[in-house]
Amino acid sequence: MEQTNPLPNPPTPPGMPINPPVSPSSSNKPVLTALLIVLLVVFSSLVTYLLVKSQTPSQTPVVSPAPVVQTSPAPSVADPTANWKTYTNTKYNYQISYPLNFTAVINKESFIPGILLTNSDKTITIALTAPTGTLSGNASERLTPITNLKFIIAGVTYFPEEAFYFPSEKKYRFRIAPLLKDGKSWGFDGIDIFSIDSQYTKPEEIKIIDQILSTFKFLSSTGSGQADETANWKTYKNEKYGVEFKYPQNFMVTEGRGQYFINQKPLIELESETFNLLANQLEALFTVTVKSNAKSDCEYVPRGNVDTLQDRVVNGVKFSLFSNTGAAAGSKYSSTIYHYLDDTTCYEIVTTIREGSDGNSAEGISKTEEQKNMFNTQLDQILSTFQFLD
Repeated sequence: MEQTNPLPNPPTPPGMPINPPVSPSSSNKPVLTALLIVLLVVFSSLVTYLLVKSQTPSQTPVVSPAPVVQTSPAPSVADPTANWKTYTNTKYNYQISYPLNFTAVINKESFIPGILLTNSDKTITIALTAPTGTLSGNASERLTPITNLKFIIAGVTYFPEEAFYFPSEKKYRFRIAPLLKDGKSWGFDGIDIFSIDSQYTKPEEIKIIDQILSTFKFLSSTGSGQADETANWKTYKNEKYGVEFKYPQNFMVTEGRGQYFINQKPLIELESETFNLLANQLEALFTVTVKSNAKSDCEYVPRGNVDTLQDRVVNGVKFSLFSNTGAAAGSKYSSTIYHYLDDTTCYEIVTTIREGSDGNSAEGISKTEEQKNMFNTQLDQILSTFQFLD
């Protein structure tokens, strides 16, 4: 068998260095050294961190309180009616306020003794009364309807049943009827409907009318939560003629001062204390007269400046009414006369206000509307207590 001899290594050229063989362990030394250095740095950092943390006291995190938002109260709006005058009717238990430049007049000539509010310019009137007819019934011109009127009165929302502009008069008029109390028509003395009639000349005046009507309210049977004003009054009773009524402590029993229109001496005459004690003026008088067999006297219309008024019911009894004006003893006076005929017996009640000088008296004093209203209210309260005994 033929043997093959390995070829001999080629000879090393002269001058070329011969590299010694590299061992595996010597080639990895730099890598291991770098890795050890990194591990040492990380370990040192960890030890340093743990030492610092162990020496730092623990702190409880502080929670800042939530900011308190303070809201300022809404600015209060001044009540425009706070300083107004107020009319209170203790007989029919209602109240209404009105501006200082308004006057309140009690309309005793009306079927219902309501109230008329009027401003000083006479451009606004508000009447609390019993409705008669319609606003447009007698109009001879084409009226313009007023829309979008709404009022809140004693907690009830009302839309006028009639509202028109009258071109020839240049006035706006509206009527609210009936007024409601406890969901029912409010009425008294035989009248089951009560209304508010108003007129004005400028559209912007409806704002003040709305404010006035917003003050209207019903009172309890004893007024505005107070004691009955008549509780401490004196009482007059005549069992012979079966009549009784109350009157204020400041009224005096007089004789020959009151007005009467049937030929009979009165049962009683009452006179208020006067503001002018020297002159026979500024006073209110209440007279009751009874006359038997006086049918003709009761049905007869008194003479003089007399107007026939509509009947009025007083505690269930219907009286015929008249008004009378005149002058006596230097004083002007105005009277309302009430007649009731029971078979042939005539009952007469006369309320009178002496209004001051008739022009011939040097000491005359004229009443203001407020004074007249005060006396009218007192006389009306006395009349409201008048009743027949069983």
